Amino acid sequence: MVLPIISIPERLDVYDLVKEYEATYGEKPKHEQINAWKSSLDFLIQAGIKAPVIAELPIFGERADFVFVNDTRGLVVEMKGWRDIKVINDFIVEADGREEVNPCYQLENYVNKLNYFHSSKVKFDGVVVAYNAVNLPSLPCEVITDPKELKEKVEKYLPSKDERIREVINGKFYIKDSLVELLKAHGKEMLNNASKVLLSRGYGLDENQVKLVSEVLSALEKGEERTFLVKGESGSGKTLVALTLLFEGLKRKYRTVLAYKNNRLLNTLRHILRPVRGAIMFYSTGRGFGVAEEGFDQDVDLAIFDEAQRMKEDNIRIAMKRGRVRVFFYDESQILIGEEAGTRENFLKYAKGEVKEYTLPTSYREDRNYLEWVRNLLWGNPLRAEDLGIEVKVFDDIIDLLSSLEKKEDRALICAFTETDGEKVKERIGPSVNIYKDANIHVEWLMDERKEYPRYWSTKKRELNKCASVYGAQGFEAEYVGVVWGRDLIWRGRWEINPSVITDNVGGNKYGLKSIAMKNREKALELLKNRYYVMLTRAIKGVYLFFEDERTKEFIKGLLQ
Repeated sequence: MVLPIISIPERLDVYDLVKEYEATYGEKPKHEQINAWKSSLDFLIQAGIKAPVIAELPIFGERADFVFVNDTRGLVVEMKGWRDIKVINDFIVEADGREEVNPCYQLENYVNKLNYFHSSKVKFDGVVVAYNAVNLPSLPCEVITDPKELKEKVEKYLPSKDERIREVINGKFYIKDSLVELLKAHGKEMLNNASKVLLSRGYGLDENQVKLVSEVLSALEKGEERTFLVKGESGSGKTLVALTLLFEGLKRKYRTVLAYKNNRLLNTLRHILRPVRGAIMFYSTGRGFGVAEEGFDQDVDLAIFDEAQRMKEDNIRIAMKRGRVRVFFYDESQILIGEEAGTRENFLKYAKGEVKEYTLPTSYREDRNYLEWVRNLLWGNPLRAEDLGIEVKVFDDIIDLLSSLEKKEDRALICAFTETDGEKVKERIGPSVNIYKDANIHVEWLMDERKEYPRYWSTKKRELNKCASVYGAQGFEAEYVGVVWGRDLIWRGRWEINPSVITDNVGGNKYGLKSIAMKNREKALELLKNRYYVMLTRAIKGVYLFFEDERTKEFIKGLLQ
C-alpha cells in the first residue's frame, strides 16, 4: 500500500502511516513528522470523531493532513502543533522561532487545487487546527483549537460516502487552464494582489516555492547581495514563481525586471500583462541593450532571468552585475542552440554575493510517471509505458492526428517538419521521401513573434493550419498537443541524428543545429534530444504523435502497446 490511508481515527496507528510513507517515498519519515502524526491523531480521538478519514492525501508534491468527505462536500483539515505563532506576511509565519508557510495560505492552496484541478465532483472547504497554540494571532482563515469545535465542524460533512472517498483518493489532478489563460483573464488584478489571485485559482505556491519567494523578498528588504539558482524540470512551476517574484517586487516598490531570450514567450506575456509590460524585458537582444548585455543602463533591485539555460556565457557574466538580488530559473535539458551555456557550472563560475540553490521537484503540468518515461526514452533505457497518467497516441496518418486534435477544446500543434519548410505541408522539399504529397492539408509555421504567437498561445481553440516550432513552444502548454516528429532524430537500436534533413541554422554557421550536425554529431544529438523533450512536455492531458520516419514510429508504438 501507499499513501493515503483511509481509517476511523481510533483505529489509525501512527506506524501504519510510517509504513505507507516509506512505501510511497522510499525513505523513513523524520521523527518530527512521526511526533506530529501522534499528536494529530490524539486530537482527532479526543474530538470523538468516528467517521472514516483520509490521512495524508497527496496534492501534487505535498500532502493534506486529513480529509473528510460526504456525497458532495469535503473538508480539508490542516494540523499544526506550534505553540507561538507570529505572522510575517501572506506567505510566511514565525512558528516557535522558525519560519514556516502561513497555515492559511497552505490550507487555501490545498483546497483550491482540489476544487479547480481534481477530477472528483466534491466541493472542498478547509480548516486549520492549532492544537498546541498559546499565542495565536489573527489569521485569515478558520482556526480551531478545541476538539469539540472540530467535531462540530466535521459533522457538517457527514455521513461519509465510501464511493466518494474512493473517487477522491483514486482521482487525478489536471491543470484546467494554462497559466497564460489565467493571466489573460486576471492580468489587471495581478499588480496589487498577484499572490491572492494565483492562490484563489489553484495556482498557489508549494512549500518549497513559498520559501524561495520569501527568502528573495527578505534579501531585498535587508539590502543583501544574493544570487539564487533555481533548477526545475518541465512543468515544475518556474515561470509561475518568476511571475510571482515580479509582481511581489513591483508591489513593494523595488525596481524589478523579468528577463527572457524567447521573444515568443516575452511578447505573449507583454500582450496579456499590459500594466507591467515595461518590466518584462529581453536579456539578450543581439544589439547590446538586453538586461544581460553591456549596453543596458537601468538600475534594478531585483533581476529575474527565466529560461536562463538559454543564456550565452557572456550573458551570465554580465547578468551577475544586475541588481542586488538576482534569480536564475533554468533547466539544462532545455538548451536548444550550441552557444547556450546556462548550466549550474557556469552560473556558479560567475555568481556574485551569497549563492543559494533551490530545486523545484514537483511536476504540475504532466504526471510524474509520464515525465520519467520521456526522460528514459530520450536519455536512459526506453521503457514500456505503464500508467503514464496522460494519453499518448501514435498516428499513422497526419490527417487523422489533425482530425483528433480538432475535436479538443484546448489544443496546439508543434512541428519539427523535415519534409517541408512549414509553409505548405503538401509541397515537398525533403531530399528523399514525400510523405505529405497526397495529403490534402495546409500547415504553416507561426512566424510573427509580436502578433501571431501572442494570439496563438493566448487562446485555447488554436487553428491547426498553424504550428509552433520548438522555439515557439518553450514556456507554453495546452491540454492536448500534437507533435510532428521529423526525420532529424531517428531510432536505429539507439538514437541517431540524420544530418542530411536538418535545415535549422538558428545560431548561425558556428552554433546552429545544421552546422553542428555536420561537425559534431554527439553535440547535435544532445541538442535534438533537448528539443524533443521540450515538445513532448507541453501537454497537460494528451500527446498525439506523428512520425515522418517509419522505423522510429514503430519503435514508439511498441513501447506504448
